[in-house]
Amino acid sequence: MLKKPVGQSPGAAASLNILAPNNSTGLNATGNGSSIANGSGAAMSDAELRLSEYYGPVISVLGTPEAECLLSKSNNLSPAELLQPFSTIPSSITLKDPEGAHHTIPSLSISFRDFKKDPHRLIGSKLISDSVSALEDESFKAFQTLFLASIPTAEHEYLRSELAILLVASAAEKDPLTSLKSLRSSIIEPHLRKKTDYPQFAFEEPWIAYLIIGDTEATPEYYQTLPSYAHYVRINTRTQPPSVHPWFSTSTSLKFCDLHSRHKGLGFTTLATTTNASLLVAPPPPQPNNNSSVDHPLARDIDDSVEDKSKNKLVPATPDNVALLLGEQDFESIRKFIREFAIRGLVPFVEKQMRTLHEVATNRKSRSLFSGAKRWFGQGKPGSSSGTSVVYGKEAPELLVRKLADLYFMFKLYKHAYGCYHSIKKDFQSDEAWNYYAGAAEMSALSSFMQFVNVQDFNAKKYPTHYMEDAILKYQQVCQMPDFALRATLFDALCLRHLGMYEESAKSYIRMTTDAKDLRSSLLLEQAALCYFKCKPPLTRKYAFYIILAAFKYSKSGQKKHSSRAYEKGYEVYKGHNWNLSEDHILYNLGHLALLLKDHSAAASLFNELFKMTLPVVNPLQQMCHLREFFIVQHLREKEDKKVCDIPIPKFIPQELVLDLNNDRTTRYESLIHSNPKTEWQDLEKVIIEHIGHVDNVTFSKSCQSVYGPKSANNLIPQGTVDETLRYLIPLNNEFQTPLLLKQIYLLWSFIPDDNPNKTQVLTNDDPLSKTFVQTDILDTFNLEKSAKMVMALTLKPHKPGKLSITGIEYSLKAQFSQSESTDYTIRGKQSFSVKGPRYTTIKDMKSGTYGPDFRLEVAVRSSQPKVLELECSNIGHVPLINCLILTLKNLDVIPVPLGNKSLDPGKSIKLRIFIKCPQSLGLHSLKIHFYYENATANTYPKHRILSHQFNVKVIPCLDVKSNFNPTFVYNNSRDQTMALVLNNVTGNNKVLETISVTQIGLISKDKSISNVYFNKGDDLVVTKEESLKLCVNTTLECENDKKVEGFHFSDIKSKSIQGSYSFHSPPYLDFLKTGFHFPPKSNPKLKSDLAVVIWRSGELNGLVLNEIKPAVEQFDEEIATPDIEEVSMSLNEDFESVKTNFPVKVEVKSDPICNVDFDKCRLFRAPFKIIINNLANKNLYIHYKCTGEKNILGCTQGTDVLLKSSSSKILNLKAAITAPGLYHLRGGFMFQVSDMPVATQDPSDLDLVPIDITFIVKNKLSVIE
Repeated sequence: MLKKPVGQSPGAAASLNILAPNNSTGLNATGNGSSIANGSGAAMSDAELRLSEYYGPVISVLGTPEAECLLSKSNNLSPAELLQPFSTIPSSITLKDPEGAHHTIPSLSISFRDFKKDPHRLIGSKLISDSVSALEDESFKAFQTLFLASIPTAEHEYLRSELAILLVASAAEKDPLTSLKSLRSSIIEPHLRKKTDYPQFAFEEPWIAYLIIGDTEATPEYYQTLPSYAHYVRINTRTQPPSVHPWFSTSTSLKFCDLHSRHKGLGFTTLATTTNASLLVAPPPPQPNNNSSVDHPLARDIDDSVEDKSKNKLVPATPDNVALLLGEQDFESIRKFIREFAIRGLVPFVEKQMRTLHEVATNRKSRSLFSGAKRWFGQGKPGSSSGTSVVYGKEAPELLVRKLADLYFMFKLYKHAYGCYHSIKKDFQSDEAWNYYAGAAEMSALSSFMQFVNVQDFNAKKYPTHYMEDAILKYQQVCQMPDFALRATLFDALCLRHLGMYEESAKSYIRMTTDAKDLRSSLLLEQAALCYFKCKPPLTRKYAFYIILAAFKYSKSGQKKHSSRAYEKGYEVYKGHNWNLSEDHILYNLGHLALLLKDHSAAASLFNELFKMTLPVVNPLQQMCHLREFFIVQHLREKEDKKVCDIPIPKFIPQELVLDLNNDRTTRYESLIHSNPKTEWQDLEKVIIEHIGHVDNVTFSKSCQSVYGPKSANNLIPQGTVDETLRYLIPLNNEFQTPLLLKQIYLLWSFIPDDNPNKTQVLTNDDPLSKTFVQTDILDTFNLEKSAKMVMALTLKPHKPGKLSITGIEYSLKAQFSQSESTDYTIRGKQSFSVKGPRYTTIKDMKSGTYGPDFRLEVAVRSSQPKVLELECSNIGHVPLINCLILTLKNLDVIPVPLGNKSLDPGKSIKLRIFIKCPQSLGLHSLKIHFYYENATANTYPKHRILSHQFNVKVIPCLDVKSNFNPTFVYNNSRDQTMALVLNNVTGNNKVLETISVTQIGLISKDKSISNVYFNKGDDLVVTKEESLKLCVNTTLECENDKKVEGFHFSDIKSKSIQGSYSFHSPPYLDFLKTGFHFPPKSNPKLKSDLAVVIWRSGELNGLVLNEIKPAVEQFDEEIATPDIEEVSMSLNEDFESVKTNFPVKVEVKSDPICNVDFDKCRLFRAPFKIIINNLANKNLYIHYKCTGEKNILGCTQGTDVLLKSSSSKILNLKAAITAPGLYHLRGGFMFQVSDMPVATQDPSDLDLVPIDITFIVKNKLSVIE
């Protein structure tokens, strides 16, 4: 050993790489960063670096009280802490194996441990939890470091046993060498003679070296007095701060250093020299204090009675209170000392021990050699943690080989180590020494990995994963050694990740999770999730699942920040995939954690995000709890920040809002939402402009549309008017089972006045001048019931021209819980509004965006305009109007309104008489008419305006009309024909229309006109409720020279008893008949088919019924009950005339209208009828009749001729066979024909039979039993 001052050589290198505590990358202490190299010159991988760090040689460090006082007073460090940052030797050293071969050892990493501080005792769950909590990105590395350091030295391995002892003394002592010898004799030698838990040495006589530190330059004579195993290092030469602080420059490594808290004041209390080593091992418990500084379990043993207590308070270790006097020259001196220590002392000692142990390994010939060395065999206790019944002696060959293998591994002779581990692994398995076997199997796998880690073709197949899996299984299940199982898992996962086997690495992490260790499980689950994410391709779903599990475990272990961080990572994957339950769970936990961390702003944002989602069906109690917490979070945020922020409750639906420029409060939202579907309004404006301006193609940049809804065309900006109210109908939804109360609600807006030339003045609700420009109406309260969707109406009134934009809504909100609590706060919030137009469907349109424009939230406010609100055409505006038109979109009717003086002044009105044609279908209908008018004031904008008015009409049934042409009663070889009309009162329970009187019957035909009408007895055509009336209308063929109107005839016949008549061929009745006409282009209208018109009256109500006449006989479906038929006529001149016929006959049916039959006694009843035929002619006639039809139940002869003499009558007796009670209507069951010749002499195809309707009622008469 060289006896010279270490670090004083002028040629000392200044760029040696070091590995400091909390370091995983290897940075240069002088600032020149470079990676630690392996034997091939390449940078070490993470797995190789960590294995070599943890399983490097361990040196125990003990200092004299004076040396510890020097380091503590000047730099707040202990001797072990002084050396630890420089413990990796950056350059290679040479080691000779027992066979004489030389090996180069790259970057040997040495661990210096304090002789007095057992890491297993220092590191507890509290320290691990605090360390993990303090770090965000390096939390798992911190856990790894502390956990591995806390594993105690085990009997089945020597990897973590100390190989040597370094005794440190101060040069300021009178005789440093004597102090070191005294320390060796008083503490070290007694410790080696007895068995203790810490420290444990690998050999009974470890190598012992001396180190003398001082802050002055030593003389050459002093170096000559030092023995070969003693070194001198000068410290405290700092002249300027170092570029890199070795104790704080890098991240956590697997080398444990308890550099956490330091003393507030520099200084150290001298420890009395004692032979009781236990006093140096276990420091006394710290005294509690109430200052801001906290006591730490790692504090050194200090006598409070001697030292000022204020100097002994513990504060976090920082560059400001650690190594204050150490400079770059000191760092270089320490590095050179460690290299000299290893080359001149540690390596020769290890080479000697390797040779000794190698002799044992090579002299073994068989298993018998080992069996003699075993001291005893015994049965272990049930459940023993050793997991084996074999106990080996200290000198057992198996243990000596294991010790040799550990030395090989520590000094990176991995090939030799693998041979030894693999050899003794089989022996331990044969002896069923499972803890020894598990250790050998574990190290066999790691030796194989380290042996081939730098080989290019090294892959997963060469890594013996089954060895590691077997070792973990034995540790966990057989030996009951969970800490060693976890250690093996951590290193196995490192190897698997290096080989790219991320999925297997994740499974390895997951296997070690347990419910008893929440913090440990959370860290392992997070690492498993990261492994799944690094797979190729990434397994994102598994990543998200396990990162959420890790977050849940973090939360259980009290790691709120890490839990929040893990939840955020998981939410990045779950977000936007419609996994509502998962998103709900994550967002709620994130918000809850932010609340616990006092981050109220973040908590409010997260709860907002939670309630923006479509809430799944959850437990109402859970929903109420979430809602209560939402109000608490928002209340706490309001206390910190008075600004009104967005809240998602309740859920406003701006996409479905309606803008009503008319402010017609009587019109409901349901009616307005269906107003102006698609481009209806623009089509209407186009028709008007084309009609007035006589132009063919019209394009619009602005619109007079008055209602803008989700189904209307909203691509043009609404045109509002000064001092006219704008009404917004906004749907909102309460998704909770709790009613909500909204207060002080108003719309938020921005306004740009027209008189602002640069458009830079933007006014809002908060502006002091806002009321001058826009009046905002405030809604005091609005109750939103639970699980209800309602519509809120809010209004604005602009007072100046400009551009008004609706930006949102502001309100106060309170939840009305069934059970009130003190935390039921009222919060103030707002929501922003935005709407989207229709989605584009063509590529050309998509170039400008995905959705079209929608300007419902923007209103262009113009100057005052005239306004028509009533059907009376009252101008309630401020200026006169001209050119007023009434329009309908369905038929594109344009009707001018006469204005007298060609203008309508403000406050004036004109009453109009209009007729409305109701829809044909029953029920409630909305009919809309539009009013177009122009501003009488010149040079105003806009020039014209369109307002609409909607009629709500309920159509009820009244009179049902059916018509068809029947064969005529009169045969005179003319082309006259008879029309049958059936009138049915179908009013139901409507009392107003119980009696309907027919006032006029008309016919619109191409070649016919009405001549006579035959109906029931009486002068009036009256149809009462639920009754029917059948009329026979005789028509006459018009000659060519008769009067025609555009190719068709209008004819009618009026009732004599009711005054008043109407002309069908003039408006407005002609407009009602348009559906029966065809309007070809550039020609006159054409009649589709003959039309029958019936005009009726009931009280003060008038009506018109239009029916198309069928060309052939039609069997009516209605069952009609009519009284006896008599002949009554109505003429065009309101005078009744006789019927001119060649063969006039009168047919009369006589029967009992009601028949009572006891069907219990008589199953078949024959109902009698009499048909009386009177010949009114002056000659004999032949009556041919027959009974026909599928429902023929009449008993009569088929096809019989009866001679009826002049002015005579004939009675036909018929019977109908009835088997059940009911209303019977024999439609066409009896048919006849009148002729002046027998049927036999006529062509059968010329027979045209006339039907007779027979109606009667049969009732069941119950028998009386005596």
